[in-house]
Amino acid sequence: MARNPLVWFSARSGGGRLGAFQPRPSEMLRPARRLALLRELSVAAGDEPYVVHGRALLLGGDLVVVLWGGAAHVGAVGLAQPRPSRRDPRRRGATCSVFTLLGHEEDVVVKRVAERLAAALDRPVVVSAGLHWDDLTADGIARVLAACDECADALLAQLGKEAT
Repeated sequence: MARNPLVWFSARSGGGRLGAFQPRPSEMLRPARRLALLRELSVAAGDEPYVVHGRALLLGGDLVVVLWGGAAHVGAVGLAQPRPSRRDPRRRGATCSVFTLLGHEEDVVVKRVAERLAAALDRPVVVSAGLHWDDLTADGIARVLAACDECADALLAQLGKEAT
């Protein structure tokens, strides 16, 4: 019978000394549960040369989205959480934390898409984006942003939700 790896977790560090961690039995978690991949979605939007591709994974109650185009890479990651709208508490909004690699500008995309999907779907959403084209003009930037919005629309349509 195969052994399941155990996940160890504790906020204690053995009386404040680093490296002296001794977990209590209650701090040892059960074998890691595998989250079922409920659904995988693929989308693409935009016109050459500014085509943006997206892949989304529904994991449990959460959504993970990767957007890429041009020279694919990771430029920024955003994690959005739904919450009541600040303008109208009867509506749903979202808040997003963003990590951006130095010199990258995908923070605008990940925040925009993650907040939109989290609010519309009422679930936590992670968006990672890597979009790069050499010598991108203002028109090119507008086309890329529009393609990212189209990818979000397509994901919402595939998930059976209307855009907010």
